[in-house]
Amino acid sequence: MAHVHCTNWPTSVEHHVGLFYTCIEAGTMTDRDSSIQIGNAHKLLRDADPAWVTSQLQGQGTGACIIIKIETDAASLTLATAGCGLSGRKGQPREYKPAERELIDLWTKKGLASNDVKVGDVVSFVNAAKKDL
Repeated sequence: MAHVHCTNWPTSVEHHVGLFYTCIEAGTMTDRDSSIQIGNAHKLLRDADPAWVTSQLQGQGTGACIIIKIETDAASLTLATAGCGLSGRKGQPREYKPAERELIDLWTKKGLASNDVKVGDVVSFVNAAKKDL
């Protein structure tokens, strides 16, 4: 496991798998909490409503840094937009569980792996991801 710093997360362990990241943040959240980070703002995913997501993305442009960490029995995965600048391959590739593959496919379908992130697509992904929490 590569020990590096997740963007804007002061204490973390990051394992890079392709374009996707698994991050464990030290602090108030446990390693089993699903969360979202937009810029410097953090929230538990279950508490991230459309109004909060929209307000955090206002003024950030399409290249905003968004990191969504999913921790459930069926998935352990963190996805980062291209705006986070987390590129390159570190660590060992792994096989994704079916629920993880569905999340990755939805992330890609919504265009969240690109530099052209739209608020509606982020809200839609968050709402879909919260259904499995």
